[in-house]
Amino acid sequence: MKVNIEDYGSGLSALICPNCGETYLHQTDVSIFDRVEDGDQVKVTTITEDGVHEAVIANDVSLNPSSRRHGLRISFWCEHCDGGLTDEERENGVTSNQVPDLAIYQHKGITFIEWVK
Repeated sequence: MKVNIEDYGSGLSALICPNCGETYLHQTDVSIFDRVEDGDQVKVTTITEDGVHEAVIANDVSLNPSSRRHGLRISFWCEHCDGGLTDEERENGVTSNQVPDLAIYQHKGITFIEWVK
């Protein structure tokens, strides 16, 4: 899914929510995928408000956005899509409209960025 941004001038740009078109996105979890080229296993490091979690798992079940190497996924919630949920509801996983993850990965020297589910 294409990534759209809003230009704020002076070199600043804001991500636009792929669901509703607003810019009120909040970053939550970040997952880093460390994989030897075409390796069967990937080391996944996930940073959440609870801390840092690491695991080595099969790449085909890892949600790694890269088909061959390293990748990165950033999770968000949107103030508009969440329709006024409380912080407690968000902490308990309640969402009214899940925002896809922002994925960044490289293939043959090109860095790609897209929204992924």
